Amino acid sequence: MILHVGIVAMRINVPVLVSVIATPVPGVALDAVQEETVLRADPSPPYEIEFAPGPVFTSDGLDDPYWVSDVGDLDLLSDGRLAIAEFFSDRILVTSIMEGETQWVGRRGEGPGEYRYIRWVRADGDRLHVFDLINMRRTVLTAGFEVEHTNPLQFVDFGLGLATLGDSAYVMNGVIPSPERVGYALHLFDGEGKVVRSFDEMRGGYGLAGAVPGPHRSLAVSRDGGVWSASVSEYRIDLWDPGTGDRRRSLVREVDWFPAHDGRWSLTPDQPRPPRIGGVKEDEEGWLWVLIHVASEHWEECLEATPPGAPAEVGEYRWREDCRGHDSRLEVLDPETGRVMAARTVPRSIVFVLAGRNMVSLEYDAPGFPVLQFWHAELRATGTTGGGGQC
Repeated sequence: MILHVGIVAMRINVPVLVSVIATPVPGVALDAVQEETVLRADPSPPYEIEFAPGPVFTSDGLDDPYWVSDVGDLDLLSDGRLAIAEFFSDRILVTSIMEGETQWVGRRGEGPGEYRYIRWVRADGDRLHVFDLINMRRTVLTAGFEVEHTNPLQFVDFGLGLATLGDSAYVMNGVIPSPERVGYALHLFDGEGKVVRSFDEMRGGYGLAGAVPGPHRSLAVSRDGGVWSASVSEYRIDLWDPGTGDRRRSLVREVDWFPAHDGRWSLTPDQPRPPRIGGVKEDEEGWLWVLIHVASEHWEECLEATPPGAPAEVGEYRWREDCRGHDSRLEVLDPETGRVMAARTVPRSIVFVLAGRNMVSLEYDAPGFPVLQFWHAELRATGTTGGGGQC
């Protein structure tokens, strides 16, 4: 089965060179000379995105320990195994996409291979990086899930994104509460968990009301060793050199349906939730796959008044159960030409963008257990039919 959804039209770019003069500070990087590409609407994108559904992972009515109770994070290992971390939990379910074999990894505790709150899992080939925010520790596991390396995590007011760079270094989005680093959104750590440098200086203050964009970033590793950083609250994607902290390139999308904002939002029928970037990945062609969530046309129908007697912190309104107030769209960008190569509406339940043009949607069954649907995307040249034109 192929999921057919209408193609969304987009268009091309105008490259502009922008020079930024910076005064270096030890361990803190400011913007260097960068190339900024503005992406504009294209009425005839050259490719269409086709989705092929893969395996569905579900509890099938089984309770713990056979299936996860919720999904906090997941990633795809190079051998086709999917590592799923439960939300606010101490364990990971690893399942084979092709064979359906599963195993649990981890247990509660503070020793090697033990966790208390797994926030991120990141695959690097057949190794798995596990970030525990209560033990404040990064653990690198081998293909057999033996502990290969651990290091402490420095305190960070954790944001959204995390990118691992090989077996040792990693870049984390968040704020480090020190005078030198508090204004920066991204931080490079070495294999022992020590901060090497901070970069991506916030415009208008870190996390302050009215600061545009907001502080959160979605991160992806580039084939050349750089790191793509997509602002969640502004359609801007920057390519950074983590070794120097230089911004090498910026892709900017200027569309009226995605105004820049500070990331703050109150649950109210007066204003829809602002758009946000939900994920970004670079594929084998060097193209970027960008997942975007925007308010649905009738988003206000998902709101209902909070019942009398509810705690004051709940607010005046709440989301109705089983009602999604957003739509999702996928755009494919070619950084070299600055062109939007394809765009389309996708199932709104897609929340994870993985390597190799793979994605995962998340929904829940009647008993409340997660249902994960695996999807694989391909690009087909516009106007071609079956058997050819794939990229």
